[in-house]
Amino acid sequence: MQANERVGQAAFGFLSGGGEMGNLIRSIDWSQTTLGPIETWPQSFRTTLSIIINSKFPTFLFWGEDHICFYNDAFRPSLGENGKHPHALGKKGAEVWSEIWDYIKPMIDQVLSGGESILSENQYFSIYRNGKLENSYWTYCYSPVIDESGKPGGVFVSCTETTERILKEAEQKKEEEILKESQERFRNMADNVPVMIWVTNTKGYCTYLNKQWLEFTGQTLEEAEGYGWANALHPDDREETMQGFLEASHYRQPYENVYRLHKWDGSYEWVLDTAIPRFDEQGIFLGYIGSVTNIHQRRVAEKALEETSRHLDIATTAAHVGVWSLDVNANILEWTPLHKRMWGYDEHRSDLTYEDWHEVILPADKEKTLEKVESARLQKTQYDAYYRIKRADDGAIRWIRSFGQFFYNARGEPVTFTGVSIDITEQKLIEERISESEERFRTLADQAPMWVWMADENMYVTYTNKELLSFLGLSHYTELTDLAWEKFVHPDDIQKLYKVFNNAVKKQKPFAIECRIKNAATGKYEWYFAKGVPRFEHNKFAGFIGTALNIHQQRKQLAALMESESRFRVLAEALPQLVWMTDEKGKQLYASSRWKEYAGFRPMGHESWVQLVHPEDLDRIVQVWEQSLKTGDVYKAELRLRDSFGEYRWHSVQGGPVRNEKGEITRWIGSLTDIHDQKTLSQKLEEQVRKRTKELQRSNEDLQQFAHVASHDLKEPVRKIKTFVGRLKDELGENFDEKAQLYINRVLNAANRMIVMIDGVLTYSTVTALEEMFEPVDLNEIMKSVEVDLELVIQHKGASIYYYNLPTIEGAPILLHQLFYNLVNNALKFTRPDVPPSITITAKVENNKGQELVHIYLHDNGIGFEQEFAEQIFGTFTRLHSKDKYEGSGLGLALCKNIVERHGGTIQAKGRPNEGATFEITLPVKR
Repeated sequence: MQANERVGQAAFGFLSGGGEMGNLIRSIDWSQTTLGPIETWPQSFRTTLSIIINSKFPTFLFWGEDHICFYNDAFRPSLGENGKHPHALGKKGAEVWSEIWDYIKPMIDQVLSGGESILSENQYFSIYRNGKLENSYWTYCYSPVIDESGKPGGVFVSCTETTERILKEAEQKKEEEILKESQERFRNMADNVPVMIWVTNTKGYCTYLNKQWLEFTGQTLEEAEGYGWANALHPDDREETMQGFLEASHYRQPYENVYRLHKWDGSYEWVLDTAIPRFDEQGIFLGYIGSVTNIHQRRVAEKALEETSRHLDIATTAAHVGVWSLDVNANILEWTPLHKRMWGYDEHRSDLTYEDWHEVILPADKEKTLEKVESARLQKTQYDAYYRIKRADDGAIRWIRSFGQFFYNARGEPVTFTGVSIDITEQKLIEERISESEERFRTLADQAPMWVWMADENMYVTYTNKELLSFLGLSHYTELTDLAWEKFVHPDDIQKLYKVFNNAVKKQKPFAIECRIKNAATGKYEWYFAKGVPRFEHNKFAGFIGTALNIHQQRKQLAALMESESRFRVLAEALPQLVWMTDEKGKQLYASSRWKEYAGFRPMGHESWVQLVHPEDLDRIVQVWEQSLKTGDVYKAELRLRDSFGEYRWHSVQGGPVRNEKGEITRWIGSLTDIHDQKTLSQKLEEQVRKRTKELQRSNEDLQQFAHVASHDLKEPVRKIKTFVGRLKDELGENFDEKAQLYINRVLNAANRMIVMIDGVLTYSTVTALEEMFEPVDLNEIMKSVEVDLELVIQHKGASIYYYNLPTIEGAPILLHQLFYNLVNNALKFTRPDVPPSITITAKVENNKGQELVHIYLHDNGIGFEQEFAEQIFGTFTRLHSKDKYEGSGLGLALCKNIVERHGGTIQAKGRPNEGATFEITLPVKR
C-alpha cells in the first residue's frame, strides 16, 4: 500500500502548483477515460500539461485522437459562468466546442498532420458561456506538441480574448462624430482657461493647441500643429518626451511628463504635461487631451533634492542585487543564488522558506520591516525598507535595502510578492566616510595659512575658511555678495577681477589673478594671488574651488630684486672679467660689454660659443655645463677663448646658481678670467714635477732593490753565527760550565732577534712598494687565516679570540692579513703572567658625508701601556719594554700604521697599565 502511495505521489508531481485546474485534474479518475491512468501518460503530455497549468497566460490543450481538452486557471474566466467550466476538462473537443467545431477542427487537423503553426488575430466566434451564446473576438496561436514518437500528439493553443477592444473600436467611430460636434464648444472653453491645452488624434497628431500655448512659446498654430509642437521642447528633452508620448498613445495609457519648454523670450522653463486618452461611448479610442502647467519654480526648488536622490541611486546601482519572488498563496519563496549567499545561506539549498528570509533580520529591525511589508500589501504601494541582517554562515552584520511590489489578481487579491535586495553596507560606510572627509576638509581648510573658498556656477561664494573671513573682518561667507567685493578689492583691480571671473564661468576653465585686497585690521591693501579650478558634479559644471595666497612680501621682494639686478649690471660692466647670466635652463640673458672689447661681439647663444671656444675644448665644457644644469653644482672649467685677433687665450670660467626662497634655481651668473699667463707658467712647473717624480720613482726602485740585497747579505752571516753556535752547544755543551751556557744562549737569542729585525725591515720596506691590487675582502676570513697561523701560540697560552659580524671591505688581502696578524700577535705577546689572553674584535659601519666607513676595535687584557705613549708605539724600532722580557723587532705597529694609511684609513691606540689595550682602526668600506 505504501509503495502504491509513493507511485501515486510521483505520478501527480507534475501537477504541483497548478492552481484550481491542477486540483481538478487530480480529482478525476483518468483510468475510466481513453487517456488511461495518469502514471501511463507520456512524458511529453505531462510536461506540456505542467507548463500550461503553471502559466499565467491563457492556454488550452487538445490531446490525442479524441482531442481531449485541458486548460489553465488563466483561461478559465474566458469560459464564463454557467458555461463549459468545469465540465470541459477531460472531454472531447467536438463535445466541448460543438458550436465552433466546424471552424477549429480543420486547424487542429492541419497542425496534427505536420503543418505549420496557425496564428490568427481578432477572429470572431460565437461561443456558449454564461448560460447563452455570446459573440467574442480572439487572437490565438495553434502549435503542435511533439510526443515520444517524434510526431504531433496534441495541439497547444495560446489565446487572448480581444472582444472588448474590438467592440470599443466600433464604438469609437460613433464617438468621433459626437466629439466633432463638441469640438467648437471645447475650443472656445480651452482658450479661456489659465493653462495650455492640446488635443491629438488617434495617431498622436496634434490637431489643436489653445492660445495660451501659442502665447507662451511664440509659435503660430501652423508651426505647432502635427508634431511641430516638439520644436518648442528643449533639445535635450525632445527625444525622450516624444518617445514617451508615442508609447503612451500606442497603449492608450494616461500620459505624464516633465520637460523644458521654449518661451517666447528665448528662455526655457520647466512644465508638467499630463494627458488622458479619449474614448467614445463604445470605448473607441479618439486620441488624447492634455494640459501643460508651468512648474518652473517648483522644479528649481526640487533640484537639490533630486541631486541627492541621484547620488543615492548611483550608489545602489553599483551594489550587487539579489532577486526574490514569493507565491503568496503557496507561501513558496524563490531566491536567486546571489540572494542566498547575501543572506549567508548555501546557494544550492532548495528548502529555504519565507520564514528563513526574515530569520536573519536583527530583532531590533524585524518588526518595523514586517510592518512595511504589510503596509505595502494593504495600501498597494511599493515596499521599500532598510534593515540589518546577521548572516547565517559567518554572523557578519550587513545593511540591506529591499524593494518589492505585490501583484494582484482580478479580484484584487495578492498573488505574488516580487522584489530585490541590495547590500548597502559599503554605502553606509561611504556615507560615514564622506561626512568625516567633509569635516576633515573644513578642519584642514580652517588651519591653512591661506584662503580657501568655494563658489557655485554663478560665482556666488558657498564656503570660505576662517583665514579669509578673519582678513576681511566678516563672520560668515554669506556676507560676500556682489557689492561686497567692491568694498574689499582695490578700485583699480575690481573690474579686472570681474572680467576674469566672468570669463572663467563662461569657459568653465581654471583662472588665476593678482589683485589688492583690504586688510580689515589695518585698513591697508595687500597683494593676493588667487587661483580657481572648476568643479564638476556628475559631469555638470557646479562652480569653482580655489585658494588665495598673500604675496605682498613677495611683491616687495620682487621690487627689491629688480633694483638689485640693476646694481648687478652696473657692477658687471665695471669688472675686468667677462661676465654672463642665463636663466635656469641655460638660456643666455646677459653678457657684459667686456665681451665685445675682447671678442668683437657679445655671445648670445650656442652658435656664439662655437665661434669663440677652441674646438678641442668645446665638447668638454658643454658636458660640464650640462652636468651643472642637471645637478645645480657650481660650474667650473678651463678653456681657450678666441680674441678679436683670432688668437686663443686660456680662461677660467666659473658660474653659480641663484636660488629663490624655496631653493629653486632661477638663473646662473658667472664670469671668465684670463689665466693665459698663469696657465703657461703652470705647464712649465708640471713638466718639472713630472721629471722629478720620475727620478723619485727610480730612486724608490733602487731603494727596494737595496733592501732585498741588504736583507739577504745581512741574514747570511747571522745564520752562520746561529749555526756554528748551535753546533758548539750541541757538541761541547756538556763540557761548558753554567756561565758558558749562559753566554751561548745569549748569542743565540741575539742572532734570532737580528733575523726578526731584518725580516721586519724587509716587510716594512716592501709594503710601500706593493701595487694597490684592491678587491673585496671578508675580514672574517682574514681572522680565520690569522688564527691558523698563530694556532700554536694560541694553544700554548690558552688564549681566547672573539670576533663576529666583521664586514667585507675593499682592500689588499695580503696587507690586511699582515695588519690583523701583527695586532693579534702583539696581543698574544704582551700578556700578564697567569692571566689567559682574551682578545675581542668588533666592528661598526657608519656614513660620514656620503662615504661608508668601518670602525674596527681590537681589545685585549694584556699588560697595556701608559696613554702618553699612544702615538710613540707606532714609530719604527720603538719598544716600551725590555727586549729580553718581550721579544720582537719593534716594527710591528709601525707596519700596521703603514698598511692602514695605504688603505686611506687611520689607527689609534688607548691603554692603561695592567688593564689591556684597545686599537681602533678606521677604514673606508669602498675605495
